[in-house]
Amino acid sequence: MEDWRFMIRVALFLRIIMKNNIYRLWNIFAKIFFSPIATVTALLIFHQLTIVGTFYQAGHGIYAAQERFFRSWFFVTAGFIPYPGVKLVSLFLIINLLGGIAKIKRRWQSAGLYVVHAGIVLLLAGMGIRGHFAREAVVQVRSGEPVSSAIDRSKWCIRIAGMHEQAIADTIMLDPHKKEQRITAGGIPFLLRIQMHRMSDQDQPVPCVLVQGSNNTAVTVCGDNRPSMYATGPGDSITFTVFPASIPLPVSLSLINFKKDVYPGSTMARGYESRIQVISEQGSREVTISMNRPYRTGQFTFYQSSFIEGRDDTSILAVVRNTGSIFPYISGFAIAFGMVLHFMVKALLSIRGQRSNNGTDSKRNSRAMPQSAQVRHAR
Repeated sequence: MEDWRFMIRVALFLRIIMKNNIYRLWNIFAKIFFSPIATVTALLIFHQLTIVGTFYQAGHGIYAAQERFFRSWFFVTAGFIPYPGVKLVSLFLIINLLGGIAKIKRRWQSAGLYVVHAGIVLLLAGMGIRGHFAREAVVQVRSGEPVSSAIDRSKWCIRIAGMHEQAIADTIMLDPHKKEQRITAGGIPFLLRIQMHRMSDQDQPVPCVLVQGSNNTAVTVCGDNRPSMYATGPGDSITFTVFPASIPLPVSLSLINFKKDVYPGSTMARGYESRIQVISEQGSREVTISMNRPYRTGQFTFYQSSFIEGRDDTSILAVVRNTGSIFPYISGFAIAFGMVLHFMVKALLSIRGQRSNNGTDSKRNSRAMPQSAQVRHAR
């Protein structure tokens, strides 16, 4: 019996210690993560990543900059030093702002602060949603060759055709998250073994597919749009071609002029600029697309990405289809409305305080007036 009482006392003692330690740890965590210093530090890192990523884009391309800075949780710099990416900084800012909302005093005078914080959280969350659901593609614009579709290198297809390209039997979407995929073509089962490789002339990895038939023979076809033939019998074969998916554009683009600026004394590009003729249902117009000046139409945004070396008549544009493009407008309106509301409340409270102080001062002056003076004043 005594042993059980002793164990219960020890358990209660440990519970008290753990409760106090957890409370202390939470206070330390809150002071670090929810402090204004942490907010300013995260915003400075966010600003630094934006500037470095913009300059990195000039020498390595827009996709390399996105993968290294804007789509990563962290990356390694100087060979061994880990540094936070935009994803990690954005998540930290969301947690920081939610903690800041919890620390605001719950009263009507703080309504503006609540709206401002909620607008910033919505802005950061919208960035994550847009980054996850946005679809990106590439379009090569040439002089005198209008183009109305873009190439999406994140999604790939395999085309299966009969002998001599007589008829396309089927076009199947490849799943890049699966290393193996089974299909049937011409009554023959095939096993597709998919591996992603980064080509020297491509910013994004492309798939190389090993097509293995039931008779243990195989052919390899890569995502360079070159067909590979699989012999199914004497004088008969099936052709496999891997190619990227395409996105139809709401406009037709044609290159008018391309301009490349380099740093003095070097061949390193400082910026690109393309004059594009845009043809849509509303008519034809000319727009200029540069590295920091995109062109927007509907849900599509066109960025200057790169160019083909040695060919001034070919410009490469990055195309982003944003389904959540309304988030920045809603969050921006919420932030502006919250700031106006907060300053109006502060001004109202200041005016009310001044009136209250003036009334108090007049009462004090009347009480301090001598009795004779009060009598004369009354007469």
